Order: sequence, then structure tokens, then C-alpha cells
Amino acid sequence: SGTRRGLSSRKSRRRHCWHCAVWRTGITKKRGRCDSSDDCLIRGAADDCEMEDVGWYHQAAFDTHSVQSGVATIAAPEHGFPTGATLTVEKNVPVPGLTGTLEATGVSGTTFTALVPGQADGTGAVAQGTVTIGGSTVSVSSYSVSGGVATVVAPEHGLAVGATETATFEGLTELRKYVDTATRIDKDTLSIPTPGAVDGTNLGSGVATGFIYFKVTKNVLCETGRYCFIEQAQEYAQSILGKSLPMPEQEMLALLKSPGYRNWMKCREAMFTSTGREFEVELGQDYTGILWKDQAEPEVAMAWISFNGTFSEPLTRDEGEKLYDDWESVRGELAPAQAVQVASPYTFLTLQQELISAAVTGIIGSLIIAFVILLITTCNWLIALLGLLNISCITLCFLGLIPIIGWEIGTNQSIFLIAVVGLSVDYTVHLLHAYNHAGLDKNRQERMQHGLDEMGLSVTSGAITTIGAASFLQACYFTFFQLFGLFIVFVVLFAILMAVTFLAPLCMLIGPEGTQGDIAFLQRYVHGKKTPAKGEVAAQP
Repeated sequence: SGTRRGLSSRKSRRRHCWHCAVWRTGITKKRGRCDSSDDCLIRGAADDCEMEDVGWYHQAAFDTHSVQSGVATIAAPEHGFPTGATLTVEKNVPVPGLTGTLEATGVSGTTFTALVPGQADGTGAVAQGTVTIGGSTVSVSSYSVSGGVATVVAPEHGLAVGATETATFEGLTELRKYVDTATRIDKDTLSIPTPGAVDGTNLGSGVATGFIYFKVTKNVLCETGRYCFIEQAQEYAQSILGKSLPMPEQEMLALLKSPGYRNWMKCREAMFTSTGREFEVELGQDYTGILWKDQAEPEVAMAWISFNGTFSEPLTRDEGEKLYDDWESVRGELAPAQAVQVASPYTFLTLQQELISAAVTGIIGSLIIAFVILLITTCNWLIALLGLLNISCITLCFLGLIPIIGWEIGTNQSIFLIAVVGLSVDYTVHLLHAYNHAGLDKNRQERMQHGLDEMGLSVTSGAITTIGAASFLQACYFTFFQLFGLFIVFVVLFAILMAVTFLAPLCMLIGPEGTQGDIAFLQRYVHGKKTPAKGEVAAQP
């Protein structure tokens, strides 16, 4: 179960620095802060995890290079190679001697010769370039020089054997490969030994290829589930740029925005995919990153990091609120004021809060509706008030039972509370209805005795059958059904006990007698009868 926090820059007294907060074993344990490369963990690696370097093939194209004393200086913007990388440099260099216009003599349909006095002997393959002879332009594939005479292979050149004609060469370059340890001059420049190369500048394009290395854990199960773009940037800065964190804020923003860092991240993702760790790519993209305000300017709109917490789901309301408050104190200490924390249990906590609010609203609304219905059906405000009091006591008894049986106000309990009044009202209404129709000439005790004689056995039997039916829910495998069965048993048990042992004595003590509590206009409009006068009540047999 993870928690996610936003992260932005924070100020120190001397300069702007970027930090990455790292929790290794939870909020109650020691916290570490990535203030330098010495005390920072590589992303995802625990203290006791064994690390290894995994290489990934990388290419950097360049448009031009120069050679001085057998060393080539290559201009490859954001090449992405660290100092000391072993590279294969394939570069196009002009073919010496075969430039401009020369006299050519046909040797065969694919070969002709040309004089190149002073050129060193040798053979080369031409990477690109053409020759024009007699108005026909063809590609040159290779050449060789021996004794100042160049033999050029250019299929279908059109020059007859033994014939001599002017040949114009254009753009002839040969592809030369060098494999050696490169030196990183800066992020845009490399140098590599190129023995035998002719000195010069603007000597042509090419590509540098080699391996860059990423630190990963040998055992994928050793991951801690922490995703932080600052740690990714730190690895790039250390391994490629030779720099360490912290660094000035604007420099850090420029690094995160640079093409070199983006290319390095693409290689890193490709490496994870090729080694069976696709989940690292997906989780890394979801759980950490930066959203820029403007793609052209390095200004952060939002940044986020993620890491696993030590709490479990689901959480009760009290647990969730405590967890949120604890993390808020950490957020206030380490993150900017505008930062927020997000975690999946908080969504569930919001649901719980809404359910509890709905439960309270449902209980109050149900009590009001029950009172109104009793008032309309009995036309007696005192009986309705006694019924409301009894139902409220049943509800309070169930609420008091929740902590006794080890329940906490969670989702299931919130749903039960909404239904508690509906289950509580049944037996109360039956007894009060029988009490109300017992006869106006009877006193309280006689009216309650009549009510118990009429409905006592019925409500008790109904309670027993309901409890018996709900007991079978304990055999279910689903927790909700088991809890729901217990809920029905407890509420029905409270309802029948309160109706018989609390409501009945209460009616005997303060229940209405005669026409006490009757609402005359309700009796006229609801039941169509007139309230008897006191004398009429006394005259009844």
C-alpha cells in the first residue's frame, strides 16, 4: 500500500537545493535525507541489497569532427557517454587525392585509374560520393592507391578501356572505424585516438557507439518500492556528467530538461524492458515525474515521488485520520507549503467519512420519519414520543455494543447503522399500536396488559424466527454476510428486550390514559372520528 507526495525545490540559507526524502521502514522509524551522494541510496535499493552494473547499447550521431596529431575531437551534442567509455567511432573522412577534376583512363567496365602523385599507398571503401565522366554520374564504391596511381571502382562509369577522359569527383568520403577508450570533454564533445588519420577540421559526420551502465539490484525482490526522479537524476549526474547532488536549482532544472537526460532515461527504460523488468518502467512513469509549465522553459508545474508505506488496508476512520496527520507533520517538515500527500487509503477514508455521515443522517432521518408515522397512525403525540424514545435507546445500545465486540466504525458498520432504526421500529410499533387500541376506559397497567396479551407472543415469535434466520449467515464465507448476520441478531435482540422490559414498564408509568395525548384534528382527518369527551369516556362499559 503506497503513499505519494509531491516534491518541489526548497531553500537553504546559502543556495537553492533539491532534496529527496527517503523513508526506509515507515514513519515511526529513522528517516534519511538525500542531501549528498554519500548518504543517498540508489533508487529502489535497500541497504542490504547487492547492486550490479547493467550495460546498454547506446549511439550518438555527430555531424562533424576534427583531427589533431592522431586524436579526433567529436562534436556530438548531448552524447550521453561518461568519461572512460570504450566506444566504436565510425566516421566519414574525405578520400585523400580523389578530389576535384582528374584525368581518368578506362581499365574495365567497373574500373578506371587516375594519377594522384604524392598520395600514400593504401586501400579504402568509400562511404559516399560520386564521379562524373562524359556527362554520366555514378557512385564510387572503393579505391586503392599504389605508386601515385589510384584505381577506382565505379560500376558502369562509361569510360572505354584505354580511353582517357576528364573525371570530376564530388563528396568522396570513406567510413573509418576506431575502437578505443573515449575521453569525455563535456556533455557535447568527445575525443578518441584515431591513429593514421589526416589532421584537419570539419572532416565529416559519423556515429559513436558504446555501452552506458545502470545500477540495478541483482535480486528484483530486494526492491523497496521507492520511486524518485531526483535519484534518477542523481545517477545520471554521477555516472554521465561526473557531478553530485545537491546542485543549484536552476542547474538541476536544466539537467532534468536536457536532451541528454531524456535520452539516458530512454536507454534506462529500454534496459529494464530487455531484462524482464517492464514493471519498473510502468511504475516509474506512474509514481514519479515532472510536469512542466512550458516545454520550452525549465519551470516546474508539478513534481511527484512515491514510496511504499508500512500501513495496511483497509483502515478505520481513526487509523486513517491518525495516519494522515502523521504524514502531514512529515510533509510540513520536509516539503514546500504547496506540496500535498496522496495515498490510496485516503480515498477509502473519504468514503468512510461519507458513510459515517450518511449513517448519522440516516439514523436521524429514520427516527424523525418513525415519529411522524407513529404520530399519524396513533393520533397521539405521547405514544409517538414513547416510541421514539424506545427506538433511540435501541440504537444507542447497538452503538455501545460496537466497541465491546471489537468492531470499529468501518464501511460495513456504517451500512449497518443506516439500517438499525428500520430493524428497531417493528416490535415497538406493534406493542404501542395494541396499547393505543386497548380501550379508553382502561388504566395504564390494563392497557399495557392488553397490548402484551394481544401482541406479546407474536412479536416474541417474530424476534426468535428473525434471530434464527440471521444465525445461518455465520456459515457464509464472505465477511460482510457474517457481520450482517451478527448485526441482525444484536439489533433484533435489543429491540425485543427493550420493547418488553423497557417500553412496557415505561407505558405503565407514564403512558397516556383516556384521551391524554390525543390529537383531535388528526383523529378527524386521518381516522374520521371524534375524540370522546370526558363524560363519554366515564360512561363506557
